[in-house]
Amino acid sequence: LPHVLVAIAIGAYIIIFASYRTQLGTGIASLATIPVVVAGWYFGIEGGILIAILVILTTGFLQSTANSSVTNLLADPGNILRSISLLLIAVVTGRLSSLSRKNEEGIRRLEQYQEQRVSYTQFLEILNGITSRALEADSLQSTLEILIEEFTRLFKADDGFFASWDSEQDSAIPIAAY
Repeated sequence: LPHVLVAIAIGAYIIIFASYRTQLGTGIASLATIPVVVAGWYFGIEGGILIAILVILTTGFLQSTANSSVTNLLADPGNILRSISLLLIAVVTGRLSSLSRKNEEGIRRLEQYQEQRVSYTQFLEILNGITSRALEADSLQSTLEILIEEFTRLFKADDGFFASWDSEQDSAIPIAAY
């Protein structure tokens, strides 16, 4: 899409400049900022400068075909200022684009960190609740039942159990289940 937008902007500028430069004069060349801004935004400083140079050369070529000599074009202060302006616009737009992308990435990272912090805080709150409930229990069996119930909910499991190992029978013996 960015390549298509730049191509359309350049094509439209060339067509408009070629069609109306005799009626409107060289002031129509100010429309060259549009493809430069588009290219600078999507492709950064380098892309903007490349398109600015392309537009400057194309404008010079179109003006030279209208019986203007190349030396006259290069000596015209208006053309020089327009060229410098286009290059500055390319640099500024490319830099703004770069900063904007960095800011967007920073915001995405901050949102991700925030989500992780909220998740971690909720996890700690649940653990705190489990600890307080387990400390209120009056027996080991009720403590284990509270713990297995809360741990099962904490890890969003369908069921869970605590077991002890019977070394004489080589098997697990359930102590508490949820």
